[in-house]
Amino acid sequence: MDEGSAVEQQAHARLVNARLVNARRTLELAQLDYNRALKDSAKVLPTRRIANGARIPQATVPQALDAVAETPDLLEGFSAASPYELCERYASGFIDREDMLDQLTRWPYAPTPHPDEFGDYTESFDNTIIEVTDAARGGLLTDDDYEDLLERFA
Repeated sequence: MDEGSAVEQQAHARLVNARLVNARRTLELAQLDYNRALKDSAKVLPTRRIANGARIPQATVPQALDAVAETPDLLEGFSAASPYELCERYASGFIDREDMLDQLTRWPYAPTPHPDEFGDYTESFDNTIIEVTDAARGGLLTDDDYEDLLERFA
């Protein structure tokens, strides 16, 4: 093994380190929470108060609000905007296991798409149970979490 490949392997190992992956996920969820708070504040606060609360220059508030306009809202009564996000919040410690299981059990899942005659999927998998399966495959849920969830569906 040459020196270059050893350095590359070290860099890759560090990048996929579970703590760093979790730290990035936590950072992304915190950004999502900030975006939602900024978006929601625009419904009730004047620009000056938004700027003060967000600690940004008042002149940049319209630009900041434009940037967060497409941020998905939380589903009412839930801690996330999608089943996958719920699993991310659980894996990052934002919600506990029982809360995650309860919310995923109550989630109003969209019907799972079926392939067309060519085997292609033309509908989105958003808000389907497939998101939970993807989260489990991605390590956001343990095998025990997934099994307990399936038992609750039964």
